[in-house]
This record gives sequence, structure tokens and C-alpha cells, in this order.
Amino acid sequence: MNFYKQKQKWKYVLFLVAIIISALSIYLIDDLDKELEKSINSLSQSIETLKQNEVTLKNEESSNIKNFAKAYQTLNNMTLDDEGDYSWAIDLIQQNKTIPVIRVDDECYDILDWKNIEIPKDIDEDYDKKDQYIRAELETMKKVGDSILIDIWGVKQKLYYKNSAILDQTRKMHGFTLEKQQLADKILKKMRWYPYYQLSFIFLFAILAYFIFNAAKRSEQNQVWAGMAKETAHQIGTPLSSLMAWL
Repeated sequence: MNFYKQKQKWKYVLFLVAIIISALSIYLIDDLDKELEKSINSLSQSIETLKQNEVTLKNEESSNIKNFAKAYQTLNNMTLDDEGDYSWAIDLIQQNKTIPVIRVDDECYDILDWKNIEIPKDIDEDYDKKDQYIRAELETMKKVGDSILIDIWGVKQKLYYKNSAILDQTRKMHGFTLEKQQLADKILKKMRWYPYYQLSFIFLFAILAYFIFNAAKRSEQNQVWAGMAKETAHQIGTPLSSLMAWL
């Protein structure tokens, strides 16, 4: 009888342990879920800031390159007879230290000059390689950049340009942070289902343990009944044997 009581106690203990594990798991996952949600909110703020910075830089560079083109055209169309203060044009050209620009002839596409193109040191003194590098940059600008048409003494020219390194870096950071946010969102959605999965597994484990204990109990009961049947048969068989012998 004590043995059966011990088994009942073990059932309750296992049930209690399952409840504790479930509650602890739900608490920890919920806490982790909140921390992850805070991180996602922080990422969202960073993304918004980077997006605003990107838009601001893009607008500034668009305005700067237009002013640069205007100043460049004004200075190159000047004559010795022109009077006035053109320091504003010189200042605008000098202020452009970030936007890569290549000036070409609009008809034959000969490269006339360039500004803010970073030439690798190993080819800086090699004219042919440097020329190839500049032409490759020009092709890149035609694909991903833009151009402004200017008029120098009746000759049509184009100023090709592309984003500055700062704007490109800001755009990359924006894209990278956005990818991280999307990944964190996916993880958060999956984590919200984990407690339900865990509770299902614990529930299945509890049912399995219950059936195992019941099966063991029935097996022991059957063994007890079999033992009692043998003992009863033995007790009945002994008097019968004696009676048969007496007859």
C-alpha cells in the first residue's frame, strides 16, 4: 500500500515540476520577447534617423551640384571685359569637396576634366591606367548617376556626377539596419509561438508519464492477483491431496 502511495506522490511531483518548468519558460521567453521588442523599437528609430539623413544629404547634394554647374558655366564664360564680383562662383566650386564630377564634351564625349575622383596610388602616375580608371568612373556615373548640361562659349558640355561617399555610406547603413530590423521582426514572431510549442510538449510528456505509471500499476496489480491465485490454488490443493490419500 505504501508503494502505491509513493507512486501517487511521484505523479503529483512530476505534475508540479511540469507546471514550474512551464511557468518559468513562459516568464523567461516573455522577458526575452520584451527585450527584443525594445531592440526593434531602437532599430526603428535608427532607421528613421538614417532615412532622414539620407533624404537631407540627397537634397543637399542635388542643390550643391546644380549650383556647382551654374558657377562653373559662369566662370568659364567670362571675358576680360566682364565686371562684377564672381567670388560666389569660385566659392561654390571650391566648396564641392565630396561629390565626384566628370566634365565631358557632349558631342564626342572626350573627358575634359574631373573633380573629387579618388585615383588609386598605384596608377596615379600612369597616364593610360589613370585615363582608363576615369573612363570606367564615367561609365558608372552614366549608369547610376546623373548629368547636367552646360554651355561653354556655345559648346555643349555635360557634368556627370554621382553620390558622394558619405551619401553612399549612409544609404548602405540604412539598408543594413533595415535588414536587421526585418530579421528581428521574424525572430520575434517565431518567439511568440515558442511558449505554446513548449506547453504542448510538456502536456504530451505529462500524458505519456501518466499512461506509463498506470500501465506499471496494472502490471503490478496483475502480478499480485496472479500470486494470490497461485497461493489460493495451493491452499485448496493441499487438503484435496490429503483427502484423496486418505480415501
